[in-house]
Amino acid sequence: MKIKGQDFSIKGGNILCNDVNINVANLHLESLQDKEKSRHNGFNVSAGSSSVGAGVEYGKSLGSDLDKMTGGKYDLENRLGQVFYNSYIKFKT
Repeated sequence: MKIKGQDFSIKGGNILCNDVNINVANLHLESLQDKEKSRHNGFNVSAGSSSVGAGVEYGKSLGSDLDKMTGGKYDLENRLGQVFYNSYIKFKT
């Protein structure tokens, strides 16, 4: 598959082929499968004088990884693989 042009966007799509050659000035990739949920609950009790304290915290995080989305089949040696990886790192941090 060869794609050439100025702007190219993939939003929530899949490209299924053996070779992809994308030669564009602006490439925009957006995964609609990236989901991350985070929940945190806390409880705290304090008292003065001779000091009494208690605390309970609970945190949970759920997320999907690049490996899960691509089946572990992305190539960091080519530009498209680097774009996937760099986009993934930016979204994770």
